[in-house]
Amino acid sequence: MPRPLKNGGIRGEEKPADRPLRVAHVALLLGVTADRVRQLLASGQLRRAGRDMVSDLYDPASVVWCAIDRRRDAPKNAGEICAAAFELYDDGATVHEVCKTLRIEAKRARDLYAEWGTPSGHTVKTREDREAELEAEHQATLREMRAEQAATRAEAARRAGRRLDDFDRLLDAGGGRMDSGKPRR
Repeated sequence: MPRPLKNGGIRGEEKPADRPLRVAHVALLLGVTADRVRQLLASGQLRRAGRDMVSDLYDPASVVWCAIDRRRDAPKNAGEICAAAFELYDDGATVHEVCKTLRIEAKRARDLYAEWGTPSGHTVKTREDREAELEAEHQATLREMRAEQAATRAEAARRAGRRLDDFDRLLDAGGGRMDSGKPRR
C-alpha cells in the first residue's frame, strides 16, 4: 500500500496544486464568472494548460499569479475604487464581478453602476420616471396626430364644399341635366 505524503497526495501522484484547473474552479478561486476567466485568458493574464473533453484546463501557477496581481492592483481609497469599478464596467463586468473583484458591498457596486451608466452631472432615472416620461411623449404624439387629422379633415371638407359649389354652378348653367359628361343645351 502506498504511503500518504504530507501534501495529502500519494507517492507517485501529482500534488493537487499541480493539476490543471477547469474554468469553474478558476472562477471560484478568483471570485469571478467563467466569462471573466475567458477574458483573463484572452488578455494574457492566465495560461491555458490544455483541454479535456469538457472544458479548457488552466495552469495553476498562472491562476495564483493572476490572483496575486488582482489583489496587488486592488484599489485602496474611494476614488480608486470608483475608477476601478468604471474600468471593470467598461470591460463588460457585471455588478457581482465588481463586488468580488473590488471587495465592496453590492449596494455600492449598484450605485457605481448607475453612476457609470449616466452622463456626468445627471441624476439616475428610476423605472417609474422613465415610464412617466415615455407616457408624456406618447400623449404629445397623440395630440399632434389628432391636430393633424383635424386639419386634414377640415381641408377635405373645404375642398369637397368647393367641388359641390362648382358642380351646382355647372348644373345651373346647363339646365340641370347632363348626358355623357357634358351639359345639355
